[in-house]
Amino acid sequence: MGLIKTSLLNAIAVIVKILTALGLNKVLAIYVGPSGYALIGQFQQALVIVSALAGQAIQNGVTKYTAEYGADQSAQNRLWSTAFVFGLGVALLCGVSIVLFSRQLSTQLLGSDEYQSVFFWLAAALPLLAINSLGLAVLNGRKEVVNYVSLNIALSILGAAIASLLAMWKGLYGALVALAISQAVVGLLTIAVLIKKPWFQLKFQFVSFDFSELRKLLGFGLMALVGALVAPAVQITIRNFLIETQGASPVGQWHAVTRISDVYLMFITTTLSVYLLPRVSETQSWSALKREIIKVYQLALPAAFLMAMAIYLLRFQITPILFDSSFAGMEVYYPLQLLGDFLKIGSWVLGFVMLGKAMVKWYVLAELLFGLSFLILGFWLGADHGIEGVLLAQAFNSALFWLYCWLVIVKDLPSKMVM
Repeated sequence: MGLIKTSLLNAIAVIVKILTALGLNKVLAIYVGPSGYALIGQFQQALVIVSALAGQAIQNGVTKYTAEYGADQSAQNRLWSTAFVFGLGVALLCGVSIVLFSRQLSTQLLGSDEYQSVFFWLAAALPLLAINSLGLAVLNGRKEVVNYVSLNIALSILGAAIASLLAMWKGLYGALVALAISQAVVGLLTIAVLIKKPWFQLKFQFVSFDFSELRKLLGFGLMALVGALVAPAVQITIRNFLIETQGASPVGQWHAVTRISDVYLMFITTTLSVYLLPRVSETQSWSALKREIIKVYQLALPAAFLMAMAIYLLRFQITPILFDSSFAGMEVYYPLQLLGDFLKIGSWVLGFVMLGKAMVKWYVLAELLFGLSFLILGFWLGADHGIEGVLLAQAFNSALFWLYCWLVIVKDLPSKMVM
């Protein structure tokens, strides 16, 4: 499926997610407030780490090799069996660890042990979360875009419905539980879609476990895991620093702005995931790869710029619609946040190229290097300029990451590909 058709299908999913997010943001604004938003931000970063450990770390690898194996059904079956057995095994181990350390996790991340049972819900949901992540990766690699988009739409609708109902019933506690279990609910739908596919012949037997496939996946796992550990850990550390120095309410307002960014950037990031990653994986020619990168930039950068400008110009109208009066004043965070968003998109395009070509060494180095640089810049500028200083550090760091990716790709890939 071409870039335009893929973008249009993804646009449907993103529009649904935007509409559901609009309603959910309003509900959360009313029932948890800015300080609750700050804790939701902390929990979401922890969820990124746990999800990566429970299968999402090898998700891009499953997509890459599913696309790369093409019509080789036997190779695909070995890949999928290995991925699901490994993912479920790790998910179970993570679940047990979360239960054992639930009190400490609740205290360190959420400031109180009253949310300990939230982590019980998360532990129980992990196996289905792993199945959902890996199942979506299989559909993406097979270019089953309609099914992939449909399941993402289901995740948006069910996630927003569950979160709204639980937040109205149990406030912040309910919202946290909803975050923990929503992907697991969609995991049941993903199973139903996969088992109806004639090409999906997964055998949950250890005799189907292929260590050569696992070694391939672990390269991607390392890239994703480093990113999933470093970036959220840095975000949690900086948020804790800002909560201590600025207070929970301003940090909650900043998180509200990042939620707006997350929603509108999905127009682009989902297309990168669904279109660019499989295409990069199967492209063996350097000249063809350059054409794909240019084509994506011609769509992604103007789209990011136009959406960012529209949000900036309408920021005083957007805030009261999506939130309530307790979020007044968050408009000051929009300019630097939107600048950082544009630079992130530029760097993410090349980041997906590095993922698709399994540039493990360079990718892991980038995650460690730029995680550390953001931490240093965030504390340095945040100490003097508060949240706006952290936003400036984020934008500058994204620009440096973009430059790094370009230099590495131009230096490393041409010699390894057909010209």
